[in-house]
Amino acid sequence: MGSRRTGSDTAKAFHAGCFGLAEFVKRDSFRIPNITCRSWCIANADSGEFLLWNRPTERLQPASITKVVTALVIIELAEKMREPAQVDFFRRKCTVSTLAASFASWTAEHGWNNGTNARFKAGEVYTVKQLLYALLLPSGNDAAVVLAEAFGSAFPPGPWREVRDEMWEPGSAVDRFVAEMNRLVGRLGRACEDPPSTVFVSPHGMNHDGNLSCAADVIRYSRAAMRHKLFRRIVRSTSYRVPACEGDG
Repeated sequence: MGSRRTGSDTAKAFHAGCFGLAEFVKRDSFRIPNITCRSWCIANADSGEFLLWNRPTERLQPASITKVVTALVIIELAEKMREPAQVDFFRRKCTVSTLAASFASWTAEHGWNNGTNARFKAGEVYTVKQLLYALLLPSGNDAAVVLAEAFGSAFPPGPWREVRDEMWEPGSAVDRFVAEMNRLVGRLGRACEDPPSTVFVSPHGMNHDGNLSCAADVIRYSRAAMRHKLFRRIVRSTSYRVPACEGDG
């Protein structure tokens, strides 16, 4: 029999990023898959137990994985309400602002600007449910901003020491929404707290040196999101048709 590793030893090694696939292969003659990413983690989807990993707490930009937490903030806000109010919440109509629409600008020279989007235009009106589909299926940066603008005022502002995206005014609806995203991942538990292994500066996750997460935390908040029926239904969809939108007047 080989030597056994205690739970505390495994935890220490996990944070050091030195236990995982290499030791598993040596111990159990497992064939190494061709994994090219520099940081990754595999976990049991039911229990959350980490099974294999490599540098799982390394902070990297999560890009549009950020939107998992954006959606989770909205869904958890709805679930604080009683059931009839939840239905009304997802039917609530939100208007696309000029700022949100700027994330879906198109030019003949450059094509679609500002990353992936749902091709929203300023003045269009969509329900919260439609916005969640637009957020998670085409990975709409514009949808992320619409949701943050619509619901950010429901949350308190974050600490002024937090890194911020200069696009949002301090204390604005979007700034407050992002602060709630950070509070949510704090409640779920980060892999590291000093410095925090996950910190968001936007609801969409576009390139920003301050928007960071790690593979271990991605598993934590993705599992939290998958506990919600609506989130599961959306991410398992292959398409979603939005009826012709209303205008603002």
